[in-house]
Amino acid sequence: MWGAAQIEIVAALGQAPGLSPEQVARTSCHPQVLSRLSRFSGRPVTEIYACADRVIKTRSELEFAAAAAARDWIAARCEHERLLGCYHPEKTWLVLHGDHSVKVASVTPRLVALDDALQQAGAEVAEGLAQVASLCLAVAARSDVALDEGLSNFAFTASGQLVYLDDDHYPLQQHSSLCATLVTWIRRFTALPAAAWEQVGGHMRTQLLASYGDEGLAQTLASQLYDHFVAGAAQESHRAALAAGLCRSERDCRGRSAVGACFEAGSFPRRTLVMADIYGNLPALEAILRQADADDIDDILVLGDVVGYGPAPGACIDLLRTRGCHVLQGNLDWLASSDQCLDGISDAARWSVEWTRQQLSPAQRDWLAGLPRTLDGDSWLGVHGALVEPRPLFGYIYDATAEDNLAAVVKRGKKWLLHGQSHRQGVFYLRRGLDGFVAADHVALAPFEAGLICPGSVGRSRHGRDGCEYLVIDWQQMRVRGHRLPYDASTVVLDMAGHGFPALLSNGFLTRN
Repeated sequence: MWGAAQIEIVAALGQAPGLSPEQVARTSCHPQVLSRLSRFSGRPVTEIYACADRVIKTRSELEFAAAAAARDWIAARCEHERLLGCYHPEKTWLVLHGDHSVKVASVTPRLVALDDALQQAGAEVAEGLAQVASLCLAVAARSDVALDEGLSNFAFTASGQLVYLDDDHYPLQQHSSLCATLVTWIRRFTALPAAAWEQVGGHMRTQLLASYGDEGLAQTLASQLYDHFVAGAAQESHRAALAAGLCRSERDCRGRSAVGACFEAGSFPRRTLVMADIYGNLPALEAILRQADADDIDDILVLGDVVGYGPAPGACIDLLRTRGCHVLQGNLDWLASSDQCLDGISDAARWSVEWTRQQLSPAQRDWLAGLPRTLDGDSWLGVHGALVEPRPLFGYIYDATAEDNLAAVVKRGKKWLLHGQSHRQGVFYLRRGLDGFVAADHVALAPFEAGLICPGSVGRSRHGRDGCEYLVIDWQQMRVRGHRLPYDASTVVLDMAGHGFPALLSNGFLTRN
């Protein structure tokens, strides 16, 4: 225990609780055992003391040579915790003056952890889970960190505010930890009906839109739920309900429901034309659609990036909408339809996105923003980028990432992933436990256990091959055939010059590099 003279009360996050050194000293007389089976758990370096109405946590791993350094640390810590906005407003930081060193500790009111509270809460379980998930999303949006989603780390105050009890937080990895936790909850709270899980997903979707303004992120999280194991049909239905709540939308995501109804029912069209990465290249898109009409294609699927780099983004959007094509959202579609910061992309991409934003009408931007990021068929998934990436929408599938993405497809109970972004027309395949790549001129899919199928690029090839690329999948014969059509790229470059495009962009449509 500590004497009152050793305790210096430095700062509270919000409302000061009127705490005295004597009260802290009395609480320090009650050390707690940390274990999975006790009321308190934590890292070995954490020391916890608790009485009926307050809890003290010491940061034993931190030692300071002088009290001034400890106060500076607390000042910075309080600023950070106020930014996170997830802690009890009465949380108070202390300096502990020892004989040989100075340490820091925090004091908070003692609350019943949600892990214990939800065991007896009945109908309140879904609301509690929804609030935990929503708080994690709100904190991630504010500060780009992840909380530990374990229910023992959260509690409700007397006023009904949900607060985070742990001091630690972690690097944010596209909410992958939260998705894993959601599936863990599905396996634990088996008595919750599907409607309750859809309610949890709906709460999360509301928080995502409020925090990020990105409807596509909800679709990404829903897709990531399928990376984790559930047992039995009941848990499968609960996961589906959670995903449905996340993806609920009033936008007209053209083609999403139609393609889902067509493919999920198993009534595959005989031949599907698949293309990606149009990049506002209208002559190339028109060439492919003319050929689709001549070949009597049954269905058309576009795997994202309708816009970006090229000079006719609005015309490409309008043409696809008129044709009723099924369209996924690509990373450039998302950036062009939002006000997101453009850090982390190339100078060429940044220039083209800024220019494209100015060209699109509100209706066109709204259409891009509402496009789904994934399509889920009986045996296949459709995405723009990749499955196994910190930012799936921006991910690339190539030699070094194909094996992990093949494993992810199989883990989700599928055989095929249709993807864009990489521009490499062909199929990465898994056969007899070994993976490889084959160009998509004529490929029989039947011998493969799984495959990653890329149609190449409509707008810009990156592999020294002229023409606009696409492929056709014959679902009855289980064959893929790649195509490359000639078109007059010089008209695109002239159009770009007329709009003042930098040479770095326009040259790419001719040199194919």
